[in-house]
Amino acid sequence: MTTHIHFVDIKADPKIEDNIRQRLEKADKKYGGDIIHAHVSLRVENFSGKRQKSCMIELNVPGSDVVVKSEEDTFDIAIDEAFDELETRLRKQRQRMIAH
Repeated sequence: MTTHIHFVDIKADPKIEDNIRQRLEKADKKYGGDIIHAHVSLRVENFSGKRQKSCMIELNVPGSDVVVKSEEDTFDIAIDEAFDELETRLRKQRQRMIAH
């Protein structure tokens, strides 16, 4: 699996980057090593004058790509929410692949 983590218009944080890499590796092992490429973007977005931290994860896996996005008050929460949704989507996709 190749991994790209992109901090958009914000300073890169090695602690956050390591956390994301570990979670991607764990997900890859859990779902059979099917993740070909992972791209994670972290940015601060303005919604109605409120600054939200955004985490978008795009995975290239057999069958179709998986894309999840979460906006929260902190990057830690946004990352947790995005990975929770990612786990759900990967589980469903794997079930569909096994059924066929």
